[in-house]
Amino acid sequence: MVENIYQPKMMRVIEVRDETPTIKTFRLEFVDDEDRKNFTFKEGQFGEFSVPGSGEATFCIASPTFWRDYIEITVKEVRRA
Repeated sequence: MVENIYQPKMMRVIEVRDETPTIKTFRLEFVDDEDRKNFTFKEGQFGEFSVPGSGEATFCIASPTFWRDYIEITVKEVRRA
């Protein structure tokens, strides 16, 4: 059976680092070990991340491609005037 690359994969936040007062880095790991083993990405690639009940957004993956146990995304808070 061919895997559907558009099927969402569950991840959990395992660490949050404050880079500045308005920038945070989130370290994420896959809930399913098979998803972790099969996941690959290239530099500059992005993913769509969502939090059930809160919405979704697109982010570039900030971690290097050779990290295999988790990925990181870095987010800047932007407030509307």
